[in-house]
Amino acid sequence: MVEQIPLPLDFGELIKEARKLPTYTGNNREYSLTTWLEEATSLLQLVQPGDQQSYILRLILYKLQGEARHVVQKLPNPTWNTVKNILLSTFGVHETYSTIVNRIHKVSSRNIEDTYYKLNKLLNRINTKYVQDPQRESHSEFNPIRNENLVLNKFKSLLPEFKSYLIETRNCETLNQAYNLLREIEQNIDNSNYNNKYKNNSNNHNNNFRNNFNSNSNSNTNKYQTNRYNNHRSNNNNNNRQYNNSNHYRDRNNNNNNNYNQNYNRNYNRNYNSNNRMEIDNSNIYRHNNPNPDPIEPMDTDF
Repeated sequence: MVEQIPLPLDFGELIKEARKLPTYTGNNREYSLTTWLEEATSLLQLVQPGDQQSYILRLILYKLQGEARHVVQKLPNPTWNTVKNILLSTFGVHETYSTIVNRIHKVSSRNIEDTYYKLNKLLNRINTKYVQDPQRESHSEFNPIRNENLVLNKFKSLLPEFKSYLIETRNCETLNQAYNLLREIEQNIDNSNYNNKYKNNSNNHNNNFRNNFNSNSNSNTNKYQTNRYNNHRSNNNNNNRQYNNSNHYRDRNNNNNNNYNQNYNRNYNRNYNSNNRMEIDNSNIYRHNNPNPDPIEPMDTDF
C-alpha cells in the first residue's frame, strides 16, 4: 500500500512526470537504486488509489530495463512493495554499515571529481543499505541525513582550506551542492583566465600591429627623407652639372671668340701688311716709271 500525498496536480501532469523517470538497469554506477526508488515512490504517492495509480505503476515498470526488468518479470502479480523488495534484495547492498563507513573514511584522492564520484557512490550504497534494512529504525545513526553529513565532512577534509571555507560560507548541506559550487567557481575562473588571455593576446596583437605600423611608418619616413635627400642631391648635382656645362660652354665660347679674334687680327694684320706692302711696291714702281711727274697746277680759288 502506497501512502497518498494529495497535491494540486492533474492526472496528465503526473503522466508526464512518470515518463521523465530515468531508466534503471540494475547497474548502480549508472543510476542509484535508492534514488530511483525514492523518485518512483514519490510519484505513486501523488496518485489516487485505483486505476490511475495502476496506470502510473505500469509506466514506472516500463522504466526498468536489462537485468532489473528480467528480475521483476518473475513476479506473478507485481505490486509496488513486491517490486521494491525484489530490487533491493537483488541489487541492494549486502555489506554492513561499518564496512561502508570504513570505505568512506579511506577515500584519499586529492582530485575533486574523483573524490566526489567515490563518495557519492558510497553515499548511495549506505542509503540503499538503510532503505532495505528491515531493522532500520534501530539504526537511526545511518539515516540519509547523517550519511549526507558524513560524506560532506569527508569531502571538505580532502579539499584545500579556502575551498572548504567557501562550502561552509555558502551553507552547502549536501555533497552535490558542494561539488556543484566548486565546479561553478572553477568554471568562472577558467572563463576569467580565458578572457584575460584573450585580452592579453588582443593587446599584444594591437601592440605588435602598432609597433609594425610605427616601424613601417618610420621606415617609410626614412625612405621618404632619404629619397628627398637623394633627389635634392641629384638635383644639386644636375644643377652643378648644368652650371659646369654653362661655364664650360661660356669658357668654350670665350676661347672660340678669343681664337676667332686672334685669327681675325692675325689675318687682318697679315692682309693689312700685305696691302701696304703692295701699295708701297706699286708706289715705288710708279716712281720708277715716272721719275719726273707733272707738276700739279694749283687750283683756282675764288675768295
